[in-house]
Amino acid sequence: MIEPVAWMVTNVDGQDAYVTTNPALAQAGQIALPLYTLDRKDVLILELYREQHGEALGAIRQKTTPCGECHLQPGERCDICGALAETP
Repeated sequence: MIEPVAWMVTNVDGQDAYVTTNPALAQAGQIALPLYTLDRKDVLILELYREQHGEALGAIRQKTTPCGECHLQPGERCDICGALAETP
């Protein structure tokens, strides 16, 4: 069984988050979500997927309007929709 390497503790509304190795640090109104690492086989599967669907992924990455699920700082890219926040 693969064990989490860390935990992302976030408010229920998803507005505030931090990473810890101790999920017991989550307080009332927060949830601790496990974070895992990938083994080599999973990395190879992801690389194959990128090769086969690279064009579609490129189109997603060029999106400029955030999806609303992301809270980007200037210059950051959303992991969900691929939107890139403007730099000042």
